[in-house]
Amino acid sequence: MKGIKKLFVFLTTGTMAVVLAACYGVPVDDMYQSLIRAKDSSGEPINGLKVTLVTTANDSIPEFTNENGEAIIRYFQDEEASKLIVEDVDGADNGGEFLKNEQDYDGSDSTVDLTMTRKSE
Repeated sequence: MKGIKKLFVFLTTGTMAVVLAACYGVPVDDMYQSLIRAKDSSGEPINGLKVTLVTTANDSIPEFTNENGEAIIRYFQDEEASKLIVEDVDGADNGGEFLKNEQDYDGSDSTVDLTMTRKSE
């Protein structure tokens, strides 16, 4: 009888913890995100640029601009953004070769518009 009572207490206690976690969720860090829009000097969007956000944790995953010249970068709330790096990694493809654009970035802007400079300009 004692074994059944212990089993019952164990099952109800464990089940209740799972139900509470499922109902209320497990807290996770908030994520920030910013839209980066890259264009050339004539206003045309640039596809295929590598966009990297440097944070205090240094674990950002690079994103690439799409056909609209846009990339979304995401990072956790506890990571402090410090620098944004946009570079042409595909050479002459996707509109020509562009110089690396590196600038300070604190994460306060939800949208960043960049004009990239061609290497030949």
